[in-house]
Amino acid sequence: MDAVEAYGPNLRLLNGYRKFFRADIRGFRYDRYDLIIFGDVLEHLSVEDAQTVPDYAWPRCPPPCTTPWRR
Repeated sequence: MDAVEAYGPNLRLLNGYRKFFRADIRGFRYDRYDLIIFGDVLEHLSVEDAQTVPDYAWPRCPPPCTTPWRR
């Protein structure tokens, strides 16, 4: 399991992850994951970014790739 965290001090909280990336999710690029969870992420973004980030994820994650947000 991997994690993406933009706020440096929170990296110390990321125990148990295979890899963690210090990055802004809006610019984080990846090829594929089996499951993507946007936990405590989308509500902190602008509406436009909160739509763009999951739109980038959908083709890179087979179902279920879910978030509470829907168009």
